[in-house]
Amino acid sequence: MRRACSLLVLIWLTCFSGCSLSSYGIFRNDTGNAVHIAIISRAGEKYAAVTVAPHSMAKTNIGNGTAVVTTSSGKPLAHCDLMPPQLARQYYDFDNRAFYYRITSRKIELVLPVEGRKWNG
Repeated sequence: MRRACSLLVLIWLTCFSGCSLSSYGIFRNDTGNAVHIAIISRAGEKYAAVTVAPHSMAKTNIGNGTAVVTTSSGKPLAHCDLMPPQLARQYYDFDNRAFYYRITSRKIELVLPVEGRKWNG
């Protein structure tokens, strides 16, 4: 019940109060090379980009859209839907307003908050 109320408050604040409460994507690069992440809106516009060193993390604002990961040479590595509706509740960290993503050499995968929170030590 607490999470449902938190989500309703978040939606209300975002839509009606003028506050901008962003959701974040926390991306952990589990590859041995630097990767580039582009965040693409549903309309096809790139609105964020970040480079993540090997075995490091980066945090960026996200919304409904896609994350596209490429190598430093520009070769496509993986992509994923950032907020899949059927999984959003289960994978959303309400306390930190974040989704966690693990990047491997073949894919980007959503990570449960209980595991993602451990990344920060």
